[in-house]
Amino acid sequence: LQKDYEHPAGEYWVPARLGGSAPTLEEADRMDASDAEAKAAARQARRQNS
Repeated sequence: LQKDYEHPAGEYWVPARLGGSAPTLEEADRMDASDAEAKAAARQARRQNS
């Protein structure tokens, strides 16, 4: 059904499989986990420096 409609190439909200740059769910999960790890490390560093 999605292939029946035009999607602007490169748009962040269009799935990569349709020519956009939106990550897959698996990629988004990895990105979220990476962000969470970075935030936890920053919190830990702030606690150690206070």
